[in-house]
Amino acid sequence: MELTAIIPARGGSKRIPEKNIIDFHGQPIISRVIRTAYASGLFGKIIVSTDDQEVALIAKAAKADVIKRPAFLSDEHAPILPVIQHVIETKEIKKGYICLILATAVFLKPDHLRKAYSKIKKDKTLEFVIGVKKFESAPQRALKMNRRGNVSQVYPGHINSRSQDLEPLFFDAGLFSLGKVKAFQRGKHSFASKTYGLKLSEFEAIDIDEPSDLRYAKKLFLIEGFAPKERVIIRCDTSRKSGLGHYKRCIGLTEDLMKVGFDNIFFIENNKKHSFLKNKSVVKYIKNGLNQIEDARATIDLAEATGAKLILKDHFSLDHSWDECVKKSGLKLLAFDELNNTTIADIVVNYSPEAVKPETLSTKYKFLGGEQYFISNIKKRDKNVAKKMQHKVLFFVGGTGNIKKHENLVRAAISKASEYNLEIYWLGLNIDSEKLIQRLENNFSRKRILPWQENNSWENYDFVICPPSTVLFETILQGSIPITYTLSKSQTDNRNSWLSLGHACHITRNELSDQKKIEKIIDIAIKYAKPIHKYLKDYSKNLDGNGGRRIAHEIIQLIHPKPKIRAIKKNILTNNSKILIRPCSIKDIENFRYARNDIKARSVSTNPERLISWAEHLEWWLGNDIDKFIMEQHGKSLIYFWHKAVSQGNRRFLVGGWFPACDGPIFNYVVKMLSWQLSELKKSYPDHTWLATINKKNKPVLALNLKMGFKYADPLTVSFSKNIFPGTNDDFHVLTKDLN
Repeated sequence: MELTAIIPARGGSKRIPEKNIIDFHGQPIISRVIRTAYASGLFGKIIVSTDDQEVALIAKAAKADVIKRPAFLSDEHAPILPVIQHVIETKEIKKGYICLILATAVFLKPDHLRKAYSKIKKDKTLEFVIGVKKFESAPQRALKMNRRGNVSQVYPGHINSRSQDLEPLFFDAGLFSLGKVKAFQRGKHSFASKTYGLKLSEFEAIDIDEPSDLRYAKKLFLIEGFAPKERVIIRCDTSRKSGLGHYKRCIGLTEDLMKVGFDNIFFIENNKKHSFLKNKSVVKYIKNGLNQIEDARATIDLAEATGAKLILKDHFSLDHSWDECVKKSGLKLLAFDELNNTTIADIVVNYSPEAVKPETLSTKYKFLGGEQYFISNIKKRDKNVAKKMQHKVLFFVGGTGNIKKHENLVRAAISKASEYNLEIYWLGLNIDSEKLIQRLENNFSRKRILPWQENNSWENYDFVICPPSTVLFETILQGSIPITYTLSKSQTDNRNSWLSLGHACHITRNELSDQKKIEKIIDIAIKYAKPIHKYLKDYSKNLDGNGGRRIAHEIIQLIHPKPKIRAIKKNILTNNSKILIRPCSIKDIENFRYARNDIKARSVSTNPERLISWAEHLEWWLGNDIDKFIMEQHGKSLIYFWHKAVSQGNRRFLVGGWFPACDGPIFNYVVKMLSWQLSELKKSYPDHTWLATINKKNKPVLALNLKMGFKYADPLTVSFSKNIFPGTNDDFHVLTKDLN
């Protein structure tokens, strides 16, 4: 290997828990660093050194090699150099170059690595190349402070020096250190060697040590354009038959996608009706008159030309054949679908209240259902602040602006507005609907016919009559009372669905034919505004308009899936005997120690004379990556047991132990415990070998393990067992069982 990358990433971090795998704009932070290293095209291998199983799984998912770091190199005081030397020795790297990369170096660019490698290859006298940054203020003019708060110069000779006259000084940027293998082997420090400093700008490196550093880094990452520019194609319905809802929610979602580094390309019908809505994304127009397959092919061609990996569909006219064509191309597909027609989209979104995953959608696809996925950038009103009466009603037509077929609704609205002395305003009318209003309303005024605006506000009205669509949700968010009617087949007409939001004033399709029934519902909305407000407040708590953020997160997971962390089941019930196995909590710690110190347990251990102290037990409990469990029956403790993964050489082992926690016969419980343990560990650690040391005097347990499929270990494994269990001698049998 000419050039090897080594990324140290231990599991423990006190100031920022799980710092090396913390989410950074949708990906574990170390995954971004590994991707950058691969993007440089320099490395024969990228190796992560860690003591943490979750870090290891995430690193492997990012295609890095993993080396188990020994405990003595894993505490917070362990220096970096011995960690690098351990990797060099373990991997038998004899020559070439090593590039140490920090696990949180998210501002590292592939070009930084290429420049560093080019420099050290050209200049044979160099031993290291590191990234450096210039001090923002001249250190020569630094001040020190005593206990009283008095300050004085560290370098008095520069008291009158101007900053521009002082020699520029630099510091290690904390991104990488690229050096010769021999220099690392000899224990040389890059600060005290023949080292070249690759200058980095102010915003090309941030040392992430404190939570405030992390927050700043996340903001800077987006501002400075470091975020990966994934592309999404938005196939949205903007045809003349469509209302503004599709386009509006897609714009809202793309604004949230932009915040996490996505570029979005709208692929839509050319309709001037939608042009007033501001869209920060690229807009391209699809050719008119295409059939389903032609439309899908045009969308796929655009995705391939722009490097997009995901198609977002918000278009009721595109059917299963369109979805099938897109999926066959290998692209990911997200679909908004309130009708449950989509059966093969990777993510289906339906923000209707209490929406449930349709049976026609396979379990391998994700369903995002319920009002928490509603998308809106409208200003939300504080629900705890009482709203003043405005004496206004807004009638929003929706769809294509045609209200003629719902003349009964128009008549009822005009009648009740007049009865309660409310001004009625009209929004979204086409020409024919405007003529209808002019004919039916006695005091008609064009001042009350409103044009669509970028951000229409519903909070200025006491009541909003509208279809059960985007406007309904936004009306609730802004504290007004919605009165809804079903405009199209794509809208939910089931009143029970809307009641789950506290919305009681829905007019069904059947009721639209009866003006008196419509008037009664409007009458109730006006008379009982106060309790209706309370229902809406109490039952719409999941409605916050932040669905775009949640969907953006799911899109990131779809494109860059996190590895599934293998986990032991939390609870398991065996037969009908009410035997429960659960993970130990901190409340179990002392009783676990008592069980470890049981006379019978100690007598067959590798160190029978020694009792385990509280401090030793506490350190064992807190300082090791150990899974600890308890078996109980009817609330009574039966057995405490544990297991953990360890490595010796190139072998991966699982080791463990168990301790009785009750008096009386226990062998049957041990059989159940061991059966459960082996069953679960086969799922979680299929590439490991179970290693057991059993005292030769403990013949029942030896017989049980042999019956369970354990075999006597080979001489090499026996030698490994002595490192893992100090005190293992000829009084013990060493057994193994492969878990694959």
